[in-house]
Amino acid sequence: MPAVLAVLTAGLMAFHRAVPNSVGRLGSLLESFLAWLGLVAVALLLLALLRRSATALMALLLPVAAWTHLFGGLLLPGAEPGGPTLEAAGVRGKPCIRRYLSR
Repeated sequence: MPAVLAVLTAGLMAFHRAVPNSVGRLGSLLESFLAWLGLVAVALLLLALLRRSATALMALLLPVAAWTHLFGGLLLPGAEPGGPTLEAAGVRGKPCIRRYLSR
């Protein structure tokens, strides 16, 4: 059971953009809490150790690898989170806000 949950968690992390955003905005909700799925991996690790399941421990490498791929770079010193940034600029004396998608 923990091995199956580990594979499903890794699938959600790796393919989070494939979750549809139509019913209840599940895609947006998943992306909002994506980093917190690492805690699911920790809970699965405890469950796998409790059950002494080597298969579950091996399957747990999948969500750990997916989480590290997505968020591991933010743990390094000097890393800045990506994503959109807002900068204020003035046009003919009137302030406006432009959105930049890359730095």
